[in-house]
Amino acid sequence: MVAAKLIRLGASIFTPAFGHDHPFDMIVHWSGNLSRIQVKTARDSEDGACILINGQGVVDRVGGKQYPVITADDCDVIVGYHIETDTAYVIRPVGKTRYQLRRTPPKNGQIIGIMYQSDYRLVHLDQVASKNRYLSPHPSR
Repeated sequence: MVAAKLIRLGASIFTPAFGHDHPFDMIVHWSGNLSRIQVKTARDSEDGACILINGQGVVDRVGGKQYPVITADDCDVIVGYHIETDTAYVIRPVGKTRYQLRRTPPKNGQIIGIMYQSDYRLVHLDQVASKNRYLSPHPSR
């Protein structure tokens, strides 16, 4: 569903052809831009006040699975897809184990560090753009 949304916005999608345990699920290309995207399922919190997106990857290793936090070294953005509302949310990874996107303001009035789901909805490709990479459509000669 995330790939379909990105394609409708005008991107081309590439996925790893070989191997597993890549730190991203897809590479998105549009207008000379490339971005590495990790896709996660977005779920409702128990009280319904938040949308939760896991910030950890899953890596199969000898001796069992590991769950490292996802950082900007792994991917450019995490896109959480909320199946019940058919909505995708874009987050820049900062090494958290979980991201909470609030639907309503917290009851205690806290304003610092609050992430509102309305601010993170995927609506244009600039939201998934890498901050570090740009491929010029006309390389210098």
